[in-house]
Amino acid sequence: MDKKEYQKMYELEDSHFWFLAKRYFVDSVLSAHVKKIDNILDLGSGTGGMTKFLEKFGRVTGVEKNKLAVSLSKKRQVHVLNDNIQNLKLGSKKFDLVTIFDVLYHKDIKDVSNMLKNSYGFLKTNGLVLITDSAFNFLKSSHDNAVHGVRRFRLNEIEKILIENDFAILKKSYIYFFIFPIIFIKRFIFDKLIHNSSSDVSDMPNLINLLILKILYIESKLFRYLSFPVGSSILILARKK
Repeated sequence: MDKKEYQKMYELEDSHFWFLAKRYFVDSVLSAHVKKIDNILDLGSGTGGMTKFLEKFGRVTGVEKNKLAVSLSKKRQVHVLNDNIQNLKLGSKKFDLVTIFDVLYHKDIKDVSNMLKNSYGFLKTNGLVLITDSAFNFLKSSHDNAVHGVRRFRLNEIEKILIENDFAILKKSYIYFFIFPIIFIKRFIFDKLIHNSSSDVSDMPNLINLLILKILYIESKLFRYLSFPVGSSILILARKK
């Protein structure tokens, strides 16, 4: 991503509905499927908001290639390695959980299958991988250009790759289902009429932000028991066989 996008992410990660709602979904799925986690590896940890959040579940090591993002994340006092996640070597160290939050869409990921295959090697027996990422190619817009996104996914695409790499799927769903119509209209119509070089992540009126966040909080509670047929992102939890 551009430097300005990392800076925006750092400034908004603890207040913007999109980031906070993702924490709701992650909390919901981990609380439902995981009893104990000791060590977590957060691949592509960005500016550290999710890395910090994951500390409620266990000890977390973040890995991030971008030096600006690493410096910003260290302000959150999280443990982050400045390294390339595609060539990462950690010796014999194994983790209970590997997280890959909104990374696979990025232009720097040359081989999605190889990336998920590598995550298998970082896990203990019966370890878990948790993935979120951008959904549906028809939602591509100026937002994707700003964050250097070159691909979006359907659930079955990532599910197929995980199964091919000896993972068993525990939970799969689209997320941000309740606000999907708004996102569709914005991306499919407005972004084609109005050129914008920035991402959708921006400061917004507090009341609107809180309202959307409340709606997504309700979705996250239902998400524990349901899977949604569409959404602007995907979420998959899988176990290493």
